[in-house]
Amino acid sequence: MVEEQELLKIRPQTLDDFSGQDKLKRLLGLTLEASKDREEVPPHILLHGPAGFGKTTLAYIIANGMGLTMLEVHAPSVEKSEELAAQLSSIRGACVVFVDEIHRLKKRIQESLYRTMEDFVVMHNDVLLQMPKFSFIGATTEFGTLTSPMRDRFGLVIALTDYSDEEIGKIIARTSKVLQIAITEDACELIASRSRTTPRVANRLIATCRDVAQ
Repeated sequence: MVEEQELLKIRPQTLDDFSGQDKLKRLLGLTLEASKDREEVPPHILLHGPAGFGKTTLAYIIANGMGLTMLEVHAPSVEKSEELAAQLSSIRGACVVFVDEIHRLKKRIQESLYRTMEDFVVMHNDVLLQMPKFSFIGATTEFGTLTSPMRDRFGLVIALTDYSDEEIGKIIARTSKVLQIAITEDACELIASRSRTTPRVANRLIATCRDVAQ
């Protein structure tokens, strides 16, 4: 299996290292460069697509590319709006707030975010607090279940599309290189054909193949 430290090693750190999704990368690259030129945080961004396609990785790339820290929130673990407000009130400087599985936030919690995303304020302990500017990034596998007002708060909505076997092969080759695994071109193609066009599945198969070979 791929250990936690290895997952961090194989996660691309830049858009150039991220294989596939060329249209997405061009749009995102332009947005980040424009934000840098204006010395602003990027607009709020919603990433949607199947599980394992790289939404979390892209959130890290955005934060790294802008030199921002990242507050990561796992939506299913948030039961009350006050819990999320407490996390947001801890922000002390420009950053990325990444909410994974954002569709899992209860409707009333989504509603509590509308003003926060628009005006950069948060209600915590009955006090309205001004927040530093931040980029809110949501990731979802169920775009249609988000409320329309929530979707409208994002300045950039990006859909991750299917990967080709060739793109998956490039991911396999890169991961093998990072993990120092010798692999042939034929092996890359074979693993790619079994990866269900999903980078996460491809990386798991590489780890399994390494264990079997060892």
